[in-house]
Amino acid sequence: MTTDTDWQARESALLDCANTYGVVLSDSRLDNYLRLLGNVPARTLELALDAHARDPKCGRFFPQVADIFAKLPNENAHPGADSAWAIAMQSFDEEASVVWTKEIAAARNLALPIWEAGDKVGARMAFRDGYEKAMSNITSAPVWTLSPGHDLLLRQEAVQHAVNAGLITKREGSAMLPHHNAIAPEVHDAINSGLLEGRIRVREASEMKSNGMGAGTAKRLSGAVVDHPRKEEEGQRRFARIMNQAIKEADERDAERRAKLREQVIDEDRAMERRRNEMLMMLEQLKAKEG
Repeated sequence: MTTDTDWQARESALLDCANTYGVVLSDSRLDNYLRLLGNVPARTLELALDAHARDPKCGRFFPQVADIFAKLPNENAHPGADSAWAIAMQSFDEEASVVWTKEIAAARNLALPIWEAGDKVGARMAFRDGYEKAMSNITSAPVWTLSPGHDLLLRQEAVQHAVNAGLITKREGSAMLPHHNAIAPEVHDAINSGLLEGRIRVREASEMKSNGMGAGTAKRLSGAVVDHPRKEEEGQRRFARIMNQAIKEADERDAERRAKLREQVIDEDRAMERRRNEMLMMLEQLKAKEG
């Protein structure tokens, strides 16, 4: 049975989506969408709307009901062992943050002492074994939580990646991002809104927070509609030039980090294959001696 709270949350998700596309939903059209969506939970609806908006093809237009159903995620699907390991590896860096499930965290803890001993291949094998055992008995949907590292910028990147990957909703991502002591809550919320909807980048958000930017400027840069005082125009142009350079540097850093991660996974795969072949060869030799 759909509760009033869930109904209101679904209505809010549709209205937020319509606002993003500049569409005005009449009461009758909104009611029709809600009726046709049936008992789709609010969180599932938010994930579907986010996935539609990110689709380079159909995302250019406000979704029809069929478009929404086409993007409904399988919320009971846990990541495979390889994808889970890619998430877990990031947690070995105390500066980094990860958005993960309790099953990934538990398997990572099994692999941690092996990783710290310098055996990365052995750590991966231990992780896979622990994670696959957990998955064999799993009956519940994954619950994604943030494991925060020391670096606030990397924390924001981890949350944004989880939102972009469809693991969590923008609303959940915004709740995970910490308030900055130097700014007011309304400024923090405006910045996070722009960050998670892709209107501003992670480094821009970090600069806005660390600079203690005023609410008007933050809302304007994050996409909210507010007055534009002339006295701030020159400062915003200067800030935009700084941000353009910061965005370029952040993109280069992110690409380099992802390339290194891919290379590391490939190297580990090769090492695992070599170890497997060595074990098979030893087994054949033992059989030959026994024969």
